[in-house]
Amino acid sequence: MIQTTRIVFHGRVQGVGFRWTTHGLARSMPICGYVCNLSDGTVEVVAKATDTTVRSLVNRLKAHFGDGITAIELQAIDPAEDFDDFQIRR
Repeated sequence: MIQTTRIVFHGRVQGVGFRWTTHGLARSMPICGYVCNLSDGTVEVVAKATDTTVRSLVNRLKAHFGDGITAIELQAIDPAEDFDDFQIRR
């Protein structure tokens, strides 16, 4: 079942190519949504996909950035908009 998940990554996730890496991975998977930096130093990903696909994205990001990610929050949300691709937002 496709759902929308908000994922917040904590740690050293800004200034290390996190958004571009996320964008590249997501575009290679059946995921729509966006990635953006938040003012508190975290990175937010909103992903419309199956739970399996979302977890695969998270696992691939954890493998790529390793200990740079110190915490990950996942929350199913009711999106305010519909997505038809995956974008980097500023």
